[in-house]
Amino acid sequence: MFLLFSRLHTLTYLTIFERSGTLTPMIATLVVLALLLAATGKSAQIPSSLVARRHGGSTPVSALIHAATMVTAGVYLLVRMSPVLGAVALGSHDHRRHRGVTAFVAATIATSQKDIKKVLAFSTISQIGYMVLAVGVGAYGPRSS
Repeated sequence: MFLLFSRLHTLTYLTIFERSGTLTPMIATLVVLALLLAATGKSAQIPSSLVARRHGGSTPVSALIHAATMVTAGVYLLVRMSPVLGAVALGSHDHRRHRGVTAFVAATIATSQKDIKKVLAFSTISQIGYMVLAVGVGAYGPRSS
């Protein structure tokens, strides 16, 4: 956000979307990398999801709140900034491969857990991996019939 503000002098979404074409390719790439890194950390994607294995599970209520709001905030960030992401063709194959690996590995880890809290945690990480994968392929808009 600091990088966008320093270049575009605004943090208003519509203005950022209108002016995103004026960013140099290097700055646009840095912005997209920062957004992906933020979403990866916020959504507990691999490799940050491996940290979850070391912590004890939370109570069911806090786990539900965490899964419903905090984890999906990274996906919301990516969807909301999709015009900026679309302006940069940044290793989209690598991005999709990484998210596919996240979904598969987290689901595999979930099947080997004995504690139900950990099963739910890794299942959530797997599903978030699918959501971010959908953002990577551009499948986030409304469906037309």
